[in-house]
Amino acid sequence: MNKNQINILILDDDASSREALKEIVKRAGFKSTLADKAESALNAVRIKPIHAAIVDCMLPKKNGVSLVEELRQSRFGQAPVILVS
Repeated sequence: MNKNQINILILDDDASSREALKEIVKRAGFKSTLADKAESALNAVRIKPIHAAIVDCMLPKKNGVSLVEELRQSRFGQAPVILVS
């Protein structure tokens, strides 16, 4: 699989942080899927293949660690996760 085929989920409720992470992922040569809340991230994983994720630990309603536990039960499986704060 080529780098430009790898899709990284970026989940952060702060728009400026989300955009900064998107730019970093883009400059590294990967595609990104953005989400601003846990439900959006879970829906994205259901709709398209996600190969890794960058997840904010401090989300409203659900923390990032709980979300990662849910992602592990989906088709996301054991893909790499980076937790940020």
